[in-house]
Amino acid sequence: MGYPAVTNTFTNGSTSDATGVNTNFTDLINGASDGTKDYNISALTCAGAATFNGNVTVGNGSVDDLSISASLASDILIKTTATYNFGGSTLGLLSLYFGRNSQTVRLIGSSSMSATYTYTLPLSAGSAGEFVVNSGSGSTIFLLGDPNQIQNYSLSVSYAASAMTIALKTGAAADASSTTPIYIPFRSSTLATGTYSVVAVTAALSVVVSSGSTLGRFSGRAMPTYIYAINNAGTVELAVSTCPFNEQNLVTTTAEGGGGAADSNRVMYSTTARTSVAFRLIGVVISTQTTAGTWAQASTRVSCLPFTPTPIMHRATRVAAQNHDSGQATFDRLEYDTIVFDPYNMFDAVTNNDFIAPFTGIYTFQVSGGFGADASTGAMGLALFIAGAQDQWVQFHNVTVASDIWRVSGVVTLSLTAADQIRIYGYQNKAATLAFAVGADVASFSSQFVGYLPA
Repeated sequence: MGYPAVTNTFTNGSTSDATGVNTNFTDLINGASDGTKDYNISALTCAGAATFNGNVTVGNGSVDDLSISASLASDILIKTTATYNFGGSTLGLLSLYFGRNSQTVRLIGSSSMSATYTYTLPLSAGSAGEFVVNSGSGSTIFLLGDPNQIQNYSLSVSYAASAMTIALKTGAAADASSTTPIYIPFRSSTLATGTYSVVAVTAALSVVVSSGSTLGRFSGRAMPTYIYAINNAGTVELAVSTCPFNEQNLVTTTAEGGGGAADSNRVMYSTTARTSVAFRLIGVVISTQTTAGTWAQASTRVSCLPFTPTPIMHRATRVAAQNHDSGQATFDRLEYDTIVFDPYNMFDAVTNNDFIAPFTGIYTFQVSGGFGADASTGAMGLALFIAGAQDQWVQFHNVTVASDIWRVSGVVTLSLTAADQIRIYGYQNKAATLAFAVGADVASFSSQFVGYLPA
């Protein structure tokens, strides 16, 4: 049967017989129930809900327009995957809006586009801390970020109840979350492996230096507190120390304990002790505490990356006289009686003020000293002795004429292993016993940490 036909027409007020009316309705019923439901309507307005089941074709290609002024109230499901497009190579959508919580994000092409191009999404979802990289031809992949770059972080330092709290925050100074994470790259936890991983921080994170814990600091002195992130099997934790550590190595931390017993300037402290973990130096706090261990004075400086760690310098002097016998053939050990500057307790008074290297690295030492005047001619000298895994001497000599105040000095750069000891020796071979560092002639010994070596 073809389209249903209305064979009898009626005008307003006309009289029709039952046969004509029945014929029209019979045709309509037959057309709607023959299984094809084939109506040919030039214009249709439906004032109520309409349901269309089966295949529906709207329009006749690009010659017809489809106008939709209603709101979308359902998903749009694609029948065959990877088959259909929105728009084409010459006609595209102006923009797309995505939204949550009554807010939207708009994606729009550049207003000055001069070419058609394609971006192909990566093959996988990627991992935490990875970035999308374009191949140059539109293909994109996920790659790990720069191992030196910590993404989306800041530091907050606060003081209360004589304790110091250091909190890791996002770049917007908020706690990290699953939607606004902080990404920190770490070296491998295996020293012989040269890979690295990026770990996400997705929750609030802080570390507390409890009241009474000095971290080996001195009262009334501006000193740094280094802030570290440690990688505890894929979970980031915070740690602190007065000493800078070499990120090439792994570290074993000591529990801060919360009872005011974290008092060494050569230890890294975390809330819970961790063994052989990778770590990153992420900040430094400078403060001057009136009483070491009472954290009450605000920080004078808080720095995130990039920054240069404060140089570690030390100086000791000999002011009082120390007599040396005449005609010495060997060096005598010298003792320095005044420690001028030693922020990391590198001079050990128990061992005649030996300098003890806190960690493996490169150090520069400057030594100077002298003896009082004497009428005879002779020689004097100073030497550094390195006591450690491999004992060695570094000597400085000077020969002078009679009646001079004898003086010698020297500078040397040494590679030391942690716990190596530096001792100072001197000798003079004049005829009389002479005093070392007599009167205003002060002998001095100073050091500066230059750089790290792998442990």
